[in-house]
Amino acid sequence: MEDKKKIKSFPLVSCRSPTSELLHHPDEKLLQEFFQNALTAVRNMVLAETQREEEGDEEQKPIETPQTSNSATDRKKAGKKKGAPTPPQVPSPLPTVVQNPEEVKRKAERKRIKLEFTSALKREEHAVKLRLDLVKAHALRNVSSLQLRAEQVYRNMEEWLGARFLSEINSIDQLTEFVRKHIENAVQIHHELVLQSADFCVDGDTRVVTSPVSATRRSLLEQPRNSTLTVQQLHVLCAQMSKSAPTGLLCSNELTENLHELTSPHMGSDVLSEPWMHITPSQVDELVCVLALDSEMLDWRQFLLSAALPWPFPSQIELLKTLQRFRAVDTTRTGLITQEQYTQVELWFSSERDPPVPDDPTEPLLYDRLANLKKFFFSLFASSHTSRLMLDYLNMLLYFCCHPEPAQGFTRALGLVIGHTLHYKHTGPLTQSVPYLEGAGVEADGELEREEESDEVGVSVDDVLRVLSRGDDHVSSYLNRFQPNRRSRDEFREELLKVFKELGFKDEERIAFSTLSQHPFLQDLIEGSSQYLLHDIHRIFQTKQTEDPQSFST
Repeated sequence: MEDKKKIKSFPLVSCRSPTSELLHHPDEKLLQEFFQNALTAVRNMVLAETQREEEGDEEQKPIETPQTSNSATDRKKAGKKKGAPTPPQVPSPLPTVVQNPEEVKRKAERKRIKLEFTSALKREEHAVKLRLDLVKAHALRNVSSLQLRAEQVYRNMEEWLGARFLSEINSIDQLTEFVRKHIENAVQIHHELVLQSADFCVDGDTRVVTSPVSATRRSLLEQPRNSTLTVQQLHVLCAQMSKSAPTGLLCSNELTENLHELTSPHMGSDVLSEPWMHITPSQVDELVCVLALDSEMLDWRQFLLSAALPWPFPSQIELLKTLQRFRAVDTTRTGLITQEQYTQVELWFSSERDPPVPDDPTEPLLYDRLANLKKFFFSLFASSHTSRLMLDYLNMLLYFCCHPEPAQGFTRALGLVIGHTLHYKHTGPLTQSVPYLEGAGVEADGELEREEESDEVGVSVDDVLRVLSRGDDHVSSYLNRFQPNRRSRDEFREELLKVFKELGFKDEERIAFSTLSQHPFLQDLIEGSSQYLLHDIHRIFQTKQTEDPQSFST
């Protein structure tokens, strides 16, 4: 504790003198003072140890008592007692001290130990001084490095602060210039001005002035025309039919009941158009009989497709080109596309993407029926069995192969499946008497000449079966089940294989359509394919208005 009290302690903050900065840096001066005090402390420790050793040697020296003086005193006292004359005093010789050899040996060892201790003490003192020199040199280097870094940091900070100051001044100048221009031009500032640190911007999402109320242009709703259903009414019917029969098959009795409910005076007048609301229940029954064609089941999608007339009637070439566009979008080759992909494909008719806008802002926008019909076709044929609506585009195009003559509809569908145009030579008088279908008759003569070789394209058994099932074997089986001369898919396959064998072909081979269509079985099959018959419902309504209401189905 006494040694610690002797050591002088220094604070970490340097005590600067007026002349210290001329000689050394304040931190270097402080390190030098630490070094000198450390040397002084080491020197004091060495001196203290040396003095302690010398004091220990002095305490170990023996105290010797001379025997000659005691003997002389005794003889003097004895002479006085006897009265004898005192002889002259002769100086006695120095007594000879007899040293013990062991004591001599101990002294020699003690002396040698002292010398060794002194030399070791000096050596340790020298080593400590060298270590202190190394520590001082290392500390000076670190202090010098820290000083250089601190100076660099201070310079960088000065540069950064200067650049930040200039950028803030620049943003303020931009703000003043922006405001000055608006003041000089007498223009009101509509948006919020934001000045934050060194950034200046005009917040276009925040308005500081109330926007003028502009007259919103309303969109024109579709107005019903005669017996034609509007697109909104078609969507309502499609939702009801899909809820009643999701698979697409509907019993004729159930369709009759639905039409009775929709045409009753208790239902709203916006569900169906006005001509539909004036037909009697007996006329509804006759209408369903015409649609069902002596069958207990019918496809309500085919019924709605007929009710959606008029729409542009596609030719075989247009159907094939549309199929190619669908396949180009279907990158996964699954035969199914989403609604986003469907909107990218252009059908055989093009809707007005940018309908003309009236000059008067109060007038409503014109209604684009074709664009809305395209959306309705997706809702009509999209499958709701999955979580996401998907469209089987080939099945959809097979529906559009329908024709007022079933034979022509079957031929168009078969040509769509094999990818080539086909032509059936037989035509009837009904083709030329349908005013709503443009191009419903036979193809132009030029197209017939260009596609004359297409009739030689081979047709397989699977192609014919796919056309008969219209892409869905489940629907076809149920339709055949309720027809008078019903046949299952296997029965059709067996009969088709017999026809192919009669014509000299094997199971896996293809046969030209021109040759196949001459066979009586195929002729009966083609001309009796009622699933490709397009019913002209609007013509039935026109007949109802001109003839006797009880016989309008004729």
